[in-house]
Amino acid sequence: MAPALLATAAMNGAMNETTFNMYAKLTTEKTYQAILTTPMSSRAVALGEVTWALLRGTVVSTTFLVAVSLIGLTGTWTALLVVPAALLIGATFASLGLVVVTLLRSWQDTQLIQLVMLPMFLFSTTFFPLSVYPRPVQWLVEALPLYHSIELVRACFLGTGWQHALIAIAYLAVLGLAALLVAVRRLDRTLRS
Repeated sequence: MAPALLATAAMNGAMNETTFNMYAKLTTEKTYQAILTTPMSSRAVALGEVTWALLRGTVVSTTFLVAVSLIGLTGTWTALLVVPAALLIGATFASLGLVVVTLLRSWQDTQLIQLVMLPMFLFSTTFFPLSVYPRPVQWLVEALPLYHSIELVRACFLGTGWQHALIAIAYLAVLGLAALLVAVRRLDRTLRS
């Protein structure tokens, strides 16, 4: 469960930074409107928010890795790869969070984020292996970004399952890049309106 909890922490940290905190800066604090009066662009704002989420995620995942190492849950040197894996997970979910924040209409809409994240946390093999689900549910779980995040971190922790890890890296990289491209466009429209 330790790898799954680390992947979930990377997801939650990135999503919270780029949804709740950013929504406050957009609506209540009007931070970005002030920033855009300078030579900064919407793209720079988006990249800055993702970078901040990654910095924060690096501290969290490194601390988590040290804690589980002290307990004796890491048995191989490949556990050090957890930090770059958490960075990829954080980048993907931060980019998804940027897209989500541009879709929010009010503070009440932020509850919908948890409506998606909680079931993803419960069903993405955090607590139970994929094999316990019926095949149609397995297909759904395998489409979730947290499932691929957990597979990647487990491969790093255990030093096995590298085929799944490569698929997870490709999935997360493509999803994160696509989300970032959409987010930059939507954020520009949101900030200019």
